[in-house]
Amino acid sequence: MTHKWYRHKAGQLGEATDPECDIPEEGTSYTVRVPGVCMSTIDRIYPLPDIRAGIRDEATADEILQAISLCRSLCDQLDRQIKREEYILTLIGGVIARRPGLERPIKDEYEEMIQYLQSFRRGDPFHTPNTHFLQSLADAWKGACLFTALGGYVGFGPRTIQHGDKICIFFRAATPFVLRSKENRDTNEMLGPAYIHAFMDGKAFKAKNPRETYDMFAIS
Repeated sequence: MTHKWYRHKAGQLGEATDPECDIPEEGTSYTVRVPGVCMSTIDRIYPLPDIRAGIRDEATADEILQAISLCRSLCDQLDRQIKREEYILTLIGGVIARRPGLERPIKDEYEEMIQYLQSFRRGDPFHTPNTHFLQSLADAWKGACLFTALGGYVGFGPRTIQHGDKICIFFRAATPFVLRSKENRDTNEMLGPAYIHAFMDGKAFKAKNPRETYDMFAIS
């Protein structure tokens, strides 16, 4: 699962009093200590199917629609009301493919894709599908899953996550990251970035008073 996270500000307080933070790459072979806050832990995991942007059969269209319905159902179970855009962004991990000069409201692109998939499942697809959102979906779902997290969150992350993994936000990071404690419990494995809409604008991180409460996470 690969994403560019330039639009998000999950841990970006951006002040001189922030601790230094050097976020390691996935697969790092040396140990680094990174300041941040554990926001939640993974509860249940729902793997997403690997798909191609070009839908070729009714079964594939049905598989995609089932996964989309699952995401909608998980979001509907939250204790708070969510906006439609939050659910759509969770579905694609917060990143959508764009062509310069051709941007449209994400809700419009989503609805057009749904109409296309439903018509394909009926065996009567129309011939002008929106490829931008479908391409975003195909790119995002490679090696990815949906998950629920303690505290009432629905998120999107790497398929390698497990129940009990930690969701952390590091200072100056654009997105949360998922960590797994190693056997000695002193170090953590970096599993990759995650998308939880409620964490992405930095407000949840600031609410934790991170400059006073942060921990140092050893990652190797």
